[in-house]
Amino acid sequence: MVHAASTHGTDRFDEHLVIVPDSGTGDLASIAGTGRVVVEEDGTHRLLLDYTLDG
Repeated sequence: MVHAASTHGTDRFDEHLVIVPDSGTGDLASIAGTGRVVVEEDGTHRLLLDYTLDG
């Protein structure tokens, strides 16, 4: 994955998350997609992914 985001205090903007195509191995060898990071009020970080598996 490649992830970048700009922050100012608690504000997040210009977020970019990409699953590098064909970067997986085994059953995930054909994975590709995008996503985002959600930060909960308690500080927990969650990845939300929108991906495809061809094959």
